[in-house]
Amino acid sequence: MIEKYLKDNNLIIVPNGLKKKIIGEINNLDRLVAYKIMSLEEFMEHYFFSYDKSTIYYIMKKLDVSYEIALEYIHNLYYIEDKEYSSLKLNSLVSLKKELVANNLIAFNMAFV
Repeated sequence: MIEKYLKDNNLIIVPNGLKKKIIGEINNLDRLVAYKIMSLEEFMEHYFFSYDKSTIYYIMKKLDVSYEIALEYIHNLYYIEDKEYSSLKLNSLVSLKKELVANNLIAFNMAFV
C-alpha cells in the first residue's frame, strides 16, 4: 500500500505506533528506497526547536505552574511567530520564547532545514 506513495528521499511522519509496520512494509519492497521516518513530535523538535528538563523547570519556576502546564506552554511555542499580536496572551508567549532563546533553553537544529 505504501509503495505508491514512496519515492527516494522521503520523510515519512507517522504516529509512533505505526513506525514498525511502515518500516516492515518498506523492507518487503523489491527495490531499495532512501527514506527517513519519524513521529510528529520528533519532526516538531527537529523542524522548530527542542527542549529539555531545564526548559521545563525554568517555565515552572518563572510562571509558577505545574509540569504539565509548562509542557503546554512549550508545545504552544511551536506555533508562535516572532511578531506582534493583538492578543496579550500571544504576546506573552512571544516574550517567553525570546527569553528561552536568550537563555539557551531551547535548541534549534539548523541542519534539519
